Amino acid sequence: MTVKTITDTKAFHRALNTLVKVTANTQQRIAAVMLFAVTQLQQHRNTSPLAAVVAALPAIGCKPRGLTVKAVKELAESNGLEWDGKKRVFKIDTNSDASKNGFADINATFWKDLPEPVKATPKTTAEKLAILLKDVDIDDALKMLETHYDAQFTIIDDDVTVELQAA
Repeated sequence: MTVKTITDTKAFHRALNTLVKVTANTQQRIAAVMLFAVTQLQQHRNTSPLAAVVAALPAIGCKPRGLTVKAVKELAESNGLEWDGKKRVFKIDTNSDASKNGFADINATFWKDLPEPVKATPKTTAEKLAILLKDVDIDDALKMLETHYDAQFTIIDDDVTVELQAA
């Protein structure tokens, strides 16, 4: 997949505005927008495009997994930028190593390198039942069993050992 390069601010804003509409090439446009924002930061120390991305992200319908406002802010802050919540802009920390290095190490498509989420293994019926009954009192559980199985249960000791007696 080739990413169309954005070369000017007008094209950047046009691409950013079209991201709020779900289209087939949204993933490519997101990558192009992020690459432009990082390039502006690296070449001109311009943080406005990155702040514009942060502002637009909540409205983007089909953004890639891992590309969130929080993730972009964390990426920026780990690379020598500080978020000003009142003005909704990034400020450059001139003392940071990333700033002195020209922001060369920023990965504009960081979400592509994130590991796949680990899916939980399905629970067995017994595990599901144990979760449901974890807060149930032993007397209530015995009454439920007695009703369901039409049997009489007696507690022999405190270790919840039960004895089945014919009804």
